[in-house]
Amino acid sequence: MKTIKIQRKEVRRHGVHISLTQERSATIGGFLLKSGAVGTGVTFEEMKKWMPGILGVESTDPKFRQEVNKYFNNIMITVPYEGKELNITIDENGEPEVLEDYLRYKFCLQHPKVADSKVSADVDQYKEYYIEDQALELTKRTTKLKSKTNATIKFAELINDEVKLDWVLRELTTKYPKELGSITRLTSLSREEKELKVSEIFDKDPEYFMSVVSDPDLLFKAQIASMVESQIIQKVGNEYVYGSEPLGNLDASIAYLKNPNNSEAYVIMLAKLNNMGIGFKQKETKKVEKTK
Repeated sequence: MKTIKIQRKEVRRHGVHISLTQERSATIGGFLLKSGAVGTGVTFEEMKKWMPGILGVESTDPKFRQEVNKYFNNIMITVPYEGKELNITIDENGEPEVLEDYLRYKFCLQHPKVADSKVSADVDQYKEYYIEDQALELTKRTTKLKSKTNATIKFAELINDEVKLDWVLRELTTKYPKELGSITRLTSLSREEKELKVSEIFDKDPEYFMSVVSDPDLLFKAQIASMVESQIIQKVGNEYVYGSEPLGNLDASIAYLKNPNNSEAYVIMLAKLNNMGIGFKQKETKKVEKTK
């Protein structure tokens, strides 16, 4: 069974004892959309499928929409201090097990005074209630833990790869230029200093770190970031230009560098980076000796 709770946002006011706020009557009522229509939280197809059983009025009846609006306009969901539990289980046929509970859930999802989580409610002064979904929160925490664990493994592998460490550090500057500084400065750091810089972003944003370190186009993106900083390539909005030649967006620019027809221009770009002292080291390829 899948259940959620509609919880009241706790508001502490000076001089009001917590016991009084617990006894306060809290009710979620009807609301209007910006268009002026009555808020329902359901689509028209869901309305036609579910509401006849609630209202006793067929969807083909001329008064059907009027009765639907009356139902949602007059809806009253009382939320006690301990929260209002709703059964939102969907059966094997894709239908709600407890239709009224599911309709109230959908209604609350769209309600302007109800936040989708406690975190959202706490930062929004206009929210008075929030949806507590413990199963969803557990899934989120588990996913976050797995992501952090995988990122930790990748970080451990990275500090043993000096060449890739340099690539990752350059690419991280695209999102965190203030925290990391210029690529020119970063390339002059010692290996230990580079590791510390990367670890700062790893701690701050493990998901972004993971996306960078796992990116199959990491080298090309790091090269483009270096070329933009050194003005070998100009970035105009989200587009890149090499001299008078437009390269397109980031994906198109990567494709340009990969294209064998542009190998001469690519070599010139890399040579310019070398001349500026921020060239790229390539990973060494181990030669396997043939056994006689």
